[in-house]
Amino acid sequence: MPDDTITLALGGDVRLDAFATAIGRLKNLLDALTREVASGARIDWVISALDVSSALTTVRGDVSKPEFLPRVYRVVSAYEEVGEALHAGQLPPFSEAVTVEALAITSVLDDHVDQVRFETALKEWIITSPVSVMETTPLSQPTFAPVAYGAVEGRVQTLTSRDTLRFTLYDTLNDRAVSCYMAEDAVETMRDVWGRVAVVEGMVTRDPSSGRPLSVRGIREVRVIPSGTPGGYRDAMGSVPRDGGPRAEDVIRLLRDA
Repeated sequence: MPDDTITLALGGDVRLDAFATAIGRLKNLLDALTREVASGARIDWVISALDVSSALTTVRGDVSKPEFLPRVYRVVSAYEEVGEALHAGQLPPFSEAVTVEALAITSVLDDHVDQVRFETALKEWIITSPVSVMETTPLSQPTFAPVAYGAVEGRVQTLTSRDTLRFTLYDTLNDRAVSCYMAEDAVETMRDVWGRVAVVEGMVTRDPSSGRPLSVRGIREVRVIPSGTPGGYRDAMGSVPRDGGPRAEDVIRLLRDA
């Protein structure tokens, strides 16, 4: 099912000025795409998720009339085309106004910002080098983010729902935001999961350079990890010898020399 959200994420040690530039250009890009592929519709892009650790921003297209919603989908689809073209080192197949804003987003890539990610509910495109009008050369073998079935553990945050249920998972290993997408009819399943640690299983897209998870789609299961009970630490009493017991280094030495 089409989705009405788009996400822009910056990777690396992101400075405030780079983030401000990217968000300002994102607004201009969406305005230009709206004029080009959704003429006549007023679309207000509302922030639905803002995750600091990954400099990740998700916005949702809001329209005053339901009949304008398909035009939001057109903008989302066009945003995907922009990301795909930039990923391949090519100019977006749209007007100059769109191209200028799209290239300006990639201009924040420098020694601090090492990647820009264009993401929707269906796919994402990672750009690691600025794209210039004068130096645009198609890449013969662009690097694609690997996708495979797997599981990611983390804490569930920023749960939003419209056409697609989206939530952000802060993965336990990296403490970075992972975008998770599942069917809208699963909202009841997620109602009591917000703020809790869970394991999410589905098709995991990973960063091609670091291997950390970026998104999970086609989610099969969300399994909550039970938290410890108050005073549960007392159950460990007696597991370690108290006074008079052998020292840890002595035990290790005995096992090594056995």
